[in-house]
Amino acid sequence: GSRLDLAHPGFSVKFTYNNETTYGFWGFWGLWLPDSALAHVAAHEGTLQRRNGETDETLTVDHYGGKLWRLSRHTAPLSEFKNVSMMYWSHDAIGSGPADTSYELKWDGTHLSAMGYQQCGGNGCSPSSFNAPVVLNAATLLGANLHVLPVFFPSGGGSGGLVVPQGHDFTGSELVTYRGRDVVDPSSASDLTLHCVSMCPQGGSALTAALASAPFQDAGVWGPSTAVYDYSFTAATGMLNTGLSANPNTEVDASGVSKSAMGSNNQWGLTSGSMVDAAHLSSIQCDTAGRGSADNGHGTLDHYCTNLIDQVETIYQWETGPNQWNQFYGPHGITISAPLSLSLAASYSNPDTNGTNNIKGIRAADYDGTSVQLQLNGFGNLQGIPGRCVNPADNTSASCGPNTRWVPAFSIEAGADLNSGAYYVKPLASELRLGKVTSCPALSSAITTASTLGLPTSALVSLDPKPTIGAEPTPGSSKPAVIDGVVQ
Repeated sequence: GSRLDLAHPGFSVKFTYNNETTYGFWGFWGLWLPDSALAHVAAHEGTLQRRNGETDETLTVDHYGGKLWRLSRHTAPLSEFKNVSMMYWSHDAIGSGPADTSYELKWDGTHLSAMGYQQCGGNGCSPSSFNAPVVLNAATLLGANLHVLPVFFPSGGGSGGLVVPQGHDFTGSELVTYRGRDVVDPSSASDLTLHCVSMCPQGGSALTAALASAPFQDAGVWGPSTAVYDYSFTAATGMLNTGLSANPNTEVDASGVSKSAMGSNNQWGLTSGSMVDAAHLSSIQCDTAGRGSADNGHGTLDHYCTNLIDQVETIYQWETGPNQWNQFYGPHGITISAPLSLSLAASYSNPDTNGTNNIKGIRAADYDGTSVQLQLNGFGNLQGIPGRCVNPADNTSASCGPNTRWVPAFSIEAGADLNSGAYYVKPLASELRLGKVTSCPALSSAITTASTLGLPTSALVSLDPKPTIGAEPTPGSSKPAVIDGVVQ
C-alpha cells in the first residue's frame, strides 16, 4: 500500500536575527529552536521561515505565555497493559518508598505492583527500584478514598486512570482510561469556563510570588472537597484567568519569571490539575465518601471529587512557565496535524509454532497480549514502544540517568498490523545490540596453550624457489607466435 503520513506534518524552520541564522523544527507539540533564538521570536524580532517548494516562506508567529491542553478519554481493560509502566503520584508511602512521590506501577497478569519510585529535583529525576515488587491492595486504596488511581504512561498514551475495584482485588478486567491530548489553538477556539478541584493554580502576582513554594489555591486535595475553583479561557488572548469569564480576575502566567524562581518542583513548568467545563461540573459532584451519582446508596452530593474527573470524556489542563515547551507558539494560518493514534496487539511466543509473532527481542515475552498504544508523528516517526535504560558499555539494564541509553523493549516485525489491520509496519532502519556474556559453555576438548608450542625456526622462511615453484615448463616453439599483432 501507500506510505502513511499526516495530512499536515511538521516542518523544518530557519530563524535569522542580527545576521545570525539558527535552524529548528515546528511540530504539533510546538516550535523548537535554541532558547536564545526563541526569545527573539517571542518578541517578534528577526525572520522565521520555512521552505515551501522552491522558495522560503516567512512565517507569522502567534505567541502566548501558556497553553491549554485538551485530553480526550479512551478505555481498555487492564489485561491489555501487561508489563506496561504506569507512573502514579502517591500521597502515601508505598513499601519502603517515601510519601508524596511518583511510583512505577505494572500489571504482571496477576497482580498490580509498585516496582520502584523516582524523585525529581534540581538535577533531574533519580529512579530507585524495590528489591521485590510491592503488591497493591484494592481494599487499602479504597480505605484511603482512592477510587481511581491517576496514572501517566511514559511510553505513550499520556495520562489516564485505573479504576480501583470494590469487593475484590485487581484483575485483568479492571478498567484503564488513557487520554490522547492536543493543544487548544486559540485562533480556532471558543471561550471556555473551567472548574478545578485539585492543583488549581493562583494567578497574577500571587502566582509568581509563590511558584517555588505554594503556587496553587488549594492545599492538595486527595478526597472529597467542598471547594471548586473557577477559571476562564479567553481565545482572544490565548490565556487562562482566575474567575469566571463574565468577571475574569488575573492571568495564570509564569512565562516571564526566571527558571530559578520556579523552584525545584516546577523547574520544568507549572501544570494545573485536571479541569472540567461548565457542562460537566455536576458529573464530578460526590458525597463525603467519594461516591458520585452513579454509585448506589450515595449520600448528598455536596462535595467534588478528583476521582470522578477522569470519568469525564474531555478534560483540560493549563501549562505555563519560562521554558519554550510551556508556552504556545502557533504558525499563524498554518495547520499542523496531531499525531495519529495507533494500536499494536502484541503477540509473542517461543517457539513461534503458529507463526503469529509480531514483535521480537529479549523482553518481547513480557508484552505478549498487550495492547501497545503508539503515535505516528509523520512518516518514519512511530513512537510509543515501551523501553528501558541500559549501560552503553555492555547493554546491561541500568537505572535511567546520566551515562545511560534508552532502548525499546522490543522491535516490531515487518508486516505487523496496526489498528486491527488498517495499517502495516515496515522498518526503515534497524540496530543490533550485543548482549554481555556472563558465562561460557563447557569446551568439548582442551585448548592448546601457547606455552606448549615451540617458536618457529628459519626453516619456515628459508626456501629454495626452484623446487618450491616446480620445474620450468618447456614451450612448444622457441619463436613468438604473434609479433605486433600479426600472427607469424
